[in-house]
This record gives sequence, C-alpha cells and structure tokens, in this order.
Amino acid sequence: MNHLNQGVGMNLRLDYIDHILSDNVQIPFFEIITDNWLSSGPHHQKLSKIRQQYEIFFHCVGMNLGGVDDLNTSYLKKIKQLNEEFSPRHIS
Repeated sequence: MNHLNQGVGMNLRLDYIDHILSDNVQIPFFEIITDNWLSSGPHHQKLSKIRQQYEIFFHCVGMNLGGVDDLNTSYLKKIKQLNEEFSPRHIS
C-alpha cells in the first residue's frame, strides 16, 4: 500500500466493490461513508478485502460535531468499532 496517499481517491460504493476487487483498480485510496457501513453483513467482508489492498478514509456524515445537539454516543461507539475493525488512515 502507498502510505503517501498522493493523488485522488474515490468514494467507495457497494455497487462497485466486486469490480474493484476483481480488476485491481489503480486508486490510491477510497473514502468510506461510514454511515453506510453501520450494520453488519457480507459487505463488511468485502470492505476487509478492499482494506487489504487500499488505504481507506472514513467520512462520518452523521457525527454532528459542530451541531448544537448532544453527541450521539451510540453512533460514536459504532464508529469506534468500525475503526478497530478496518483501521482507516483518517476519520473525518
């Protein structure tokens, strides 16, 4: 894996995972919208395979850190679990 992460990455969509894995797509990294991965299932196995070949970045659209509402600790725990499972390079 290229640890410099220079270049342009792509948002990883479930519809394209099989293509990415089978064709060894030349992308420096993938952005993962973590909210799409909060539930368990076979898609987690595919993300594990992606992670073995590529750097990943998590983008948490439901984190609401700048909002006025209380932090959603249940949501943050799920993000923490995903972080421990997939070791993204960055979380935003």
